[in-house]
Amino acid sequence: MKIEPERLFAFIRREVPPPLLTELSEDTDLRRNLCMAEEDADDLLAKLFQEFSIAPGDFDFTRYFPSEGLRFFGRKRSDPVPLTLGMLLQAARAGIWNTATIEN
Repeated sequence: MKIEPERLFAFIRREVPPPLLTELSEDTDLRRNLCMAEEDADDLLAKLFQEFSIAPGDFDFTRYFPSEGLRFFGRKRSDPVPLTLGMLLQAARAGIWNTATIEN
């Protein structure tokens, strides 16, 4: 499906609480650039998947926003994978989240 980046950016501007970057790009990361908390990102992604008719496929929220809860047995959790607007745009265009395709 042909979805222009500006349509996704308009959705993000409407749904993400301030402060929001004035310049959004496909490289904009939800955690690093938009400073989204886990709960806010979860709500945003649920709305985005519905708005753009994205099937969840193999989407794993904890890959991008690992729980900030207790660490068991002193193990350090791995760094989260960046989740960019470009990745979300790819999923919207495909109509499904496919991690292998989107992350490569």
